[in-house]
Amino acid sequence: MEEIVLSGTVIHGRGRGKQMGIPTANIDTTECEVIPPIGVYASYAMVAGVRYRGITNVGRRPTVDDDEDITIETYILDFDRDIYGERIEVSLEIYLRGLHKFNSIDELVAQLRYDCSCAKEQLVL
Repeated sequence: MEEIVLSGTVIHGRGRGKQMGIPTANIDTTECEVIPPIGVYASYAMVAGVRYRGITNVGRRPTVDDDEDITIETYILDFDRDIYGERIEVSLEIYLRGLHKFNSIDELVAQLRYDCSCAKEQLVL
């Protein structure tokens, strides 16, 4: 896969990731020139000059809402800082899977944890 790099300001989402224990940094999509193909990616996030591993969802969130809006949200691994209003750069490295509507939030969280383990295995810092 050719590397796709997105950058933008971190904006408030609906807080559902935080409620599930997987808080995400949502990029303001109005700042993105191109929206990449829908799916979940192993990614790198550059925050204040430091590179972190993560997983990025591009698209809708069919398990948690029926909203038609496309979002770009990254769960940054081993990171616990408030970065609302800051600019980040996200590099989509490996396409992990397409979007899927899970039967429950627990199933979704289990899949996200698996996605995180895949990202840790496949991306080096």
